[in-house]
Amino acid sequence: MTEPPEPRRDEPSGIFADLGRRTVFRVAGAYVLVSWTLMQVAEITFPAFELPNSALRLLILVLAAGLPLAILLAWLIDVTPRGIRFGGSAEESAPGASPDAGRSIGRLAEVLLLGLCLPGLGFGALLLVFTLREPDLLDEAEPQPGFVLPIPEKSIAVLPFEDLEAGTGAEADDAAKGFFARGIHEDLLTNLGKLSDLKVISRTSVLQYADRKTSAHEIGRTLGVAHVLEGSVRRDGERVRVSAQLIRADRNEQIWADSFDAEIRDVFAVQSQIARRIAEALDAKLSPEIASSFDRVPTQIPAAYDAYLQARDVHRNLDAEDDAALERARVLYGRALELDPDFAEAWAQLAILHAQSVWFGADSSPARMRQARDALDRARSLDPELPMLALAEGIYSYYCDADYTRALVRFGAALDLSPGDAEAIFYRAMILRRT
Repeated sequence: MTEPPEPRRDEPSGIFADLGRRTVFRVAGAYVLVSWTLMQVAEITFPAFELPNSALRLLILVLAAGLPLAILLAWLIDVTPRGIRFGGSAEESAPGASPDAGRSIGRLAEVLLLGLCLPGLGFGALLLVFTLREPDLLDEAEPQPGFVLPIPEKSIAVLPFEDLEAGTGAEADDAAKGFFARGIHEDLLTNLGKLSDLKVISRTSVLQYADRKTSAHEIGRTLGVAHVLEGSVRRDGERVRVSAQLIRADRNEQIWADSFDAEIRDVFAVQSQIARRIAEALDAKLSPEIASSFDRVPTQIPAAYDAYLQARDVHRNLDAEDDAALERARVLYGRALELDPDFAEAWAQLAILHAQSVWFGADSSPARMRQARDALDRARSLDPELPMLALAEGIYSYYCDADYTRALVRFGAALDLSPGDAEAIFYRAMILRRT
C-alpha cells in the first residue's frame, strides 16, 4: 500500500493560515483602500451636483456596512486548483500545483471577491444619487417633506401700506412721497409690538413686499407667520381713509376687511381701531394698560405730526455717512417741535439722531453730545412713561457714553413696555455682541 505523504512541518496551519490562504486579509485591505478612494472622490464631486452633506454621511455608512460582507465572502469562497469551494476546509492546493499557479489562483480569488462587492457598492451609490436628486424631476409644485419650525398662530406680518396718492403731487419732493402711509404703517407696528404674545415681523423685513407681487401664502411661508395684513392710505386734504384687510396666510383667506375714515387729527384713533381689531382676531392679550397706550395721542397739531413723519421717514432710511440726510432729518424734527414744543416723541427721536451723529462720526463734538442729552431730558420731563424714552436712553448710553451696562438695562426696559420692538432687540443684540 502506498502511504499518504506526511504533511510538511514548515507550513503554517490554523485559522490565520486559512485567512491568509483564502485572501481575507488582502480583500479587506483592498476594500478599505477602494472605499477610502470613493469617499475622497465623493467629497469632491457631491458638492458639484448640489447633494446635501447627508449624502456623504450615507455613503460612508454604506461602505462601512459593506466591509463585513466583503470579509464574509472572502472567508466563504475558497478558490483552489480543483475549483471554487464554498465553506470548505483549509486544504492545500492540489499536489503538484506550481507556485505561479497558486498566485494566479489567489489573484483570481481577489478579482472574483471584489467583483462581487464593488458592483453592489456602485449600484448603491447610483441609487443614492438618483434618490437624492429625484425631487428635481418631480413637479415643482409638489411640497417636499422636511423639518420646518411650527408657525405660531398668533403671528403677523404687516405689509407696507399702499399710498394711493403717491406720485400725484408734482410739487412734492420725490423723497417725501408716501411718508404719511409709511408713518401709519410704522405706528401700527409700534402698537402691535406692545402685545407680548404676538409675533410681529419687523418693518425692515416686510419692506421687500411693498410691491404686492407676492401672495400672502408665500409671504406667510417665508416669514413664518400665520397672518398677513395689507392696507392702503388715501389722503384728501384734511381727511384720510385707511383701508385694511387681515388674511389667513396658509389659505389666502380673508378674515376681515374694513375702511376707516377720519380727520387727519383723528388718525391716531384709526390706528388704535386697527390694532384692536387685529388683537381681537388673533386672540392676543390686550391688557387695559396696553389698550390705553393705543389711544395715546402724541400731538394735537396735524402739521407737527406731518413734519415728524417726514423727519422719521428720512431718519429711518438715511445713510450714516450722508451728512445732508442727517441735517434734513434734524431740520424736520425741529420744524415739528416748533409747531408743538410738547411733542415728546419728536424730542426722543431727535435725541437718537444726535447720538447717531456722534457715534458715526458726522459730528462727535461735545456740543452735539450736549444736544442729544438736552433732547433726552426734555422728552423725559414731558412724558416719563413714553415707551420710546427707554429706547432713546439706551441708544444715548450706547453711542455717547459707551456705558454698555446701562444701555442693556434701558433696552430691557424698552422691551418690557414693548416686547416686539425690533429696534430695541437689534440694539440689545449689538451690545451683547460687543460684550
